[in-house]
Amino acid sequence: MSKPNIEVTIEPDGTIVTKVIGGRGWTCRDATKALREALGTTVEDKPLPEFFQQVTTSATIKHGSK
Repeated sequence: MSKPNIEVTIEPDGTIVTKVIGGRGWTCRDATKALREALGTTVEDKPLPEFFQQVTTSATIKHGSK
């Protein structure tokens, strides 16, 4: 999966809106963590539908040495 893109919009009233494009689940929050901390207090947090999509991961584990 490619890295998510972060779209930042500054509204006329000075409100900063961030939107993560191409991310699902907690990857959205992880992608914007440093930005949110630098900008200050979060007034509203509205996850997009993509946030709730299941993220599929897989792992192969080899046990022993045959």
